[in-house]
Amino acid sequence: LPYADVEGGSAQALGGLYRFISILSEAHREFGHPTSLTEWAQRITHYSSMLFESAIADESGMVNLNTLIEELDTSLGSLHQGEVDVEVVEQWLNGSLSERKSSNGFLRGQLTFCSMLPMRAIPFRVIALIGMNEGEYPRIVHPYTFDLMGQDHRTGDRSTRNDDRAQFLETLLSAREKLLITYVGQSIQDNSEISPSAVVSELIDLLELNCLQSDIVTRHPLQPFNHRYFKLASPLFSYSGRAAQTARALMGAKIQSEPWWSGQLQLQLTTERVIEIPSLFRFFREPQRYFLEKSLGIRIQEREQESAERERFDIEPLENYNVNQSIVEQMLDDRAVDRIQLMNDGWWIGATGEIELEKRVQAIAPFVEKIDSFNLGQQRDVVDVDIEVGSYQLVGQLVHHHERGALLYRFGRMKGSDLLKGWLYHLIANRLEAVETTVVTQDRVLHFLPEMCDSKSLERWLALYSSGQSEPSELFVEPAYAYLKQLSVKSNKSPLAAARSKLHDQLSQDYNSELITLYRGVDDIDGLIPEKFELLCQELLVPIWSQLL
Repeated sequence: LPYADVEGGSAQALGGLYRFISILSEAHREFGHPTSLTEWAQRITHYSSMLFESAIADESGMVNLNTLIEELDTSLGSLHQGEVDVEVVEQWLNGSLSERKSSNGFLRGQLTFCSMLPMRAIPFRVIALIGMNEGEYPRIVHPYTFDLMGQDHRTGDRSTRNDDRAQFLETLLSAREKLLITYVGQSIQDNSEISPSAVVSELIDLLELNCLQSDIVTRHPLQPFNHRYFKLASPLFSYSGRAAQTARALMGAKIQSEPWWSGQLQLQLTTERVIEIPSLFRFFREPQRYFLEKSLGIRIQEREQESAERERFDIEPLENYNVNQSIVEQMLDDRAVDRIQLMNDGWWIGATGEIELEKRVQAIAPFVEKIDSFNLGQQRDVVDVDIEVGSYQLVGQLVHHHERGALLYRFGRMKGSDLLKGWLYHLIANRLEAVETTVVTQDRVLHFLPEMCDSKSLERWLALYSSGQSEPSELFVEPAYAYLKQLSVKSNKSPLAAARSKLHDQLSQDYNSELITLYRGVDDIDGLIPEKFELLCQELLVPIWSQLL
């Protein structure tokens, strides 16, 4: 149905767009059929007259196009009467337009811009070659599929790369006083060095070795406001007043960096009081990420990896974790490893996948035997939880109960999140009944006994969870685990220094995007772990750790 809100100038613009799309659709259908060169000339004339107004018929671009169409119709049409595809005509037009001289002539004044074409080696006082980048000159030409010379190169055939090298030599001979060559010499990602074109590299080596020329390459900074452009002793210079002002501002007194987030959110009392068990576990796995996603509603998307167009020989870390956990679960249940389920988790198929799966099962088997040695029995049904803990209401389910205790495991090295999840699970379970909790990883086993619980411990953890909903928590989980481990090591390094070192490592890793976002621009990273962090470790974690050792 017609859209009533489009009228006036909008309707005219939409009508023009519709006409343009209609012309392109008609041309696409017609150009898909091969025909003679004379017919191609008529087609191009027809569609050019439909696309371009008659008022621009006298402009240089249209004059050149009409001249080429006439040449295609008369000169070439009489030489070849057979049918050709549109790709042949397109290649001929591109080649003819690239070598056609402008109507203004080659030399147009004091400064001449031109392409590097054969037979243009006219002497100039100063010649500048711009964009002599690696891989771009000499040019790499990919011949068309119908180009027989490209498929079967013979002695005497023209070589574009050799032509480019010859043109470069002609340019060197044409420069009478100065020759300037520019190229991209450093990466904008990591500032690593990038080599210039092969012919430029050869020229630099020749000048340095045979002519004893040094410092012939000038390296420019990435930004135009770099202070090197405005120093008197620097060979670099700039006439930009705005860039000079920016450089002066950057060289001035630095402003103390502050965290991206400060302050507190105002949350509803009911939201803070009712706590779900899965949310509690997720919070203490990564408190800062939880605050960013749940409280602020900011979900950071990790950079997607491009799908490789080849057979896979490795899997991503998250997929690897899911595969390992799935294999452990199936082996604990005395089931054969389900390959279909593993492929759904990210495992690759084919002979390589089968071989790697056998190796993976053999590597996991000792871990499964270690879990079986605790003789905790079969897994029980889930346990429903709806309890009052101080001023909080805790609801959810416990899913790791077995016949003779609770079991949590992960095929990997022990992390701070494993310790906290195991301890919180143990505190909640013992609110219902006396239960022993075992946490198993590859390098460590933790046993939590019922007598380790006290009546106020779980409420303090829930209060820490509640405060972490309104502001980023001061408890960094993995640095806290580094703090605990350093307590049992005889070293001059303090536990607080170990925690700060771990936080430095986390902020330097790309996958800790939530920490990078919250604390972007902070110069004093050590200040992010203040005395309150150490106080939390001493009050909540050190008593547990001392009983586990």
